[in-house]
Amino acid sequence: MKPLCPIREEYENLVVDERAILLSILISQLKDIELAEDALQDTFIKAWNNWQSHGLPKNPKSWLLKTAYNGAIDIIRRQQNFNRKQPQISQLYDLMNELDNHMDDELLIDERLKLIFTCCHPALNQQSQVALVLNTICGFSTEQVARIFLLKTPAQAQRLVRAKRKIKRSRIPFKKPTIKELPTRLASVLSVIYFIYNQGYYAADNPSLMNNSHSNEAIYLALTLNQLLPEQAELLGLLALMYFHMARYEARVQNPGHVINLEYQNRKLWDPKLVSQAKKWFKQAVSLKSLGPFQIQAAISGVHCQAKEFKLTDWHQIIQLYSKLYEYQPTSVIQINQAVALAYNKQAQLALDLLEKIDQKKLDDYLPFYLAKAHALKCLGEKTAAINYFSLAIALSKNKQEKTCIKNQILSLES
Repeated sequence: MKPLCPIREEYENLVVDERAILLSILISQLKDIELAEDALQDTFIKAWNNWQSHGLPKNPKSWLLKTAYNGAIDIIRRQQNFNRKQPQISQLYDLMNELDNHMDDELLIDERLKLIFTCCHPALNQQSQVALVLNTICGFSTEQVARIFLLKTPAQAQRLVRAKRKIKRSRIPFKKPTIKELPTRLASVLSVIYFIYNQGYYAADNPSLMNNSHSNEAIYLALTLNQLLPEQAELLGLLALMYFHMARYEARVQNPGHVINLEYQNRKLWDPKLVSQAKKWFKQAVSLKSLGPFQIQAAISGVHCQAKEFKLTDWHQIIQLYSKLYEYQPTSVIQINQAVALAYNKQAQLALDLLEKIDQKKLDDYLPFYLAKAHALKCLGEKTAAINYFSLAIALSKNKQEKTCIKNQILSLES
């Protein structure tokens, strides 16, 4: 047993670090997301009450899993149709006995990828897929997921419940898809993994504006998926994209309490090993000759990483890449990013014209739109108009650091 002094910190770290792994194992056996969640939640409460008195067990994950199996049995027994579930109860007892005989955390299999493939089944719409993964894998609360999709919490809660029950009713298999099924599932899985990454790279709810646990989780999942499914061009493109971004991490957070934008980063702090690995992923992806949006996004990040100074950035190439990306993803978000590139390429009027074509009603709450318009107006020397749009961006931001960065932009125009 470990000493009791650090028990709270150890317990909390365990809940954060291992929750998704334990939940995925439970779902793989119970075939019921709601039952698995209820059993695990009860288990964490029991663990805290037990470990305060007896300390952390030698194999805490195995202890939690065994307790969760036992809790699931209790929940099943309270259900009206529990007699029909005797085979499932017997199976859970067998799993508990197996843990008794081999109580070793190192032997537990990480089933998170299978859970992601389950959540990304074509029977569910894309919003439900993303919401389920954020809720189950990332541990996002219903309130957090609701904010991401601009929904009220009760409405999001109902959507999550319906999605979980659809998986159960439809008996969607908890497994890696077959080769024939892969094309229809891999794109959704990659999109979800990148969504997880972005929730860490731009974490509006986090005081530091970043949450490395989510970014690291996404990279781990992508690396694991690459081992299972090698030579998938878009997966390699996604890995390249995330590695290019992570290479700039130290430069982005160089000053505590202040996230530094790409334009002002000390490029000597960029991690050359991560840049080199990103280039390898990208080269391997391109060699497969199956172009896709993640490879194009990786190429854009690669152009940024090639420039030794911000002013030496090849904006013309970036503009062309955004045009190509728009063919795959004809969205306002891509147009906004392209407008920013146009403004930096001394084509601010073209940038503003492009932004004016976008339906602003659909982007009322989209902060990057206001920042892009402010930047284009700033480049055109329209200081007052630029300040107005920067002010609108501040009103939309929910992060102190981000607000400070935008206020500094205003101050530079007012000076």
